[in-house]
Order: sequence, then structure tokens, then C-alpha cells
Amino acid sequence: LAGEIPPVLFNMTWLVSLAITNNAFRGALPADAGARWPNLHFLYLGGNQFTGPIPASLAQASNLQVLSLANNSFTGQVPLEIGKLCLHELELSNNELTATDAGGWEFLEGLTSCSSLYEISLDGNKFAGAMPGSIARLSPQLQKLNLGGNGISGVIPQGIGNIAGLQT
Repeated sequence: LAGEIPPVLFNMTWLVSLAITNNAFRGALPADAGARWPNLHFLYLGGNQFTGPIPASLAQASNLQVLSLANNSFTGQVPLEIGKLCLHELELSNNELTATDAGGWEFLEGLTSCSSLYEISLDGNKFAGAMPGSIARLSPQLQKLNLGGNGISGVIPQGIGNIAGLQT
């Protein structure tokens, strides 16, 4: 499948799951992409050609459990609002996302209150600077934390050892 996602898809309030991975969809997601998805639990958009920023409105899909936007060309910072979702999985690998010591890591602070979070994949982006201390306060249930292929520097927060379930 190819082209832009038809706008009507963003009006389907009854939608529970959307998986259109590994196609040739392109373009930017609308700024209000999550505003009319109150029942959405799973969003898989990976492996396409999406560009532009991740819409902060995705956080309005408040029942979202899995947000997978990996392997696209999303740019900018991860919206702070994404951290307000109590996700099980957050997959943002292999995009053009940024963070520095000056900002961009704030979404992680919100994720520290998600007790059911078990995977965060941020590898292959342009995250730089020191790893924020909030990483050490992520759920003890977290099993996978992937930050490889970025420009992160500095010391790993000591409290990361408190993430008892961390396997990868």
C-alpha cells in the first residue's frame, strides 16, 4: 500500500487497532491525529515513509497501550504529552527524533508513572547529551530499554539498577 493515509481514517472513533506497518505510506500525520480515537489501543505505523513531527494529539487516544512509529522519518522532539499515556510499549526506533541536555527528554518523566510499561525503543535517532535521571525511575516491570545508535554521552544514572525487570 502506498500514498497518504486517507483523512477519514482519523475520524473512526470506534477503531481499536490500526496496523499498517511495512508499506509505502508517506506524508505527515495530521496535527489532530489522535483526537478522535478514544477507543484505540494499538497503533502500528512502523516501516513507512512518514515525516514531520509526532503529533502531540496522539496522547488524546488515552486508551493507547502500544505506540509503534519505528522505521519512519519523524523529526523533532517526542511530545511531552506522549509521556502522559500509560503505555505497555513505546517503539520510536530509527527516526530523526532529537533530544539534548537542553530539552527533549521530558516525555520520559511522564512515563515513570506507567507501572505496566515493559518496552521502550528509542534506538537509531539523534538523542544526545546526558541520559536523564528519570530513566532510573521507570517501571520496575520494564524489560527492554533500547537507546543504541544515538549520541548519548555522560554517566548512566545509578538508579537504573532499580529497574528489576530489565533484561535488554
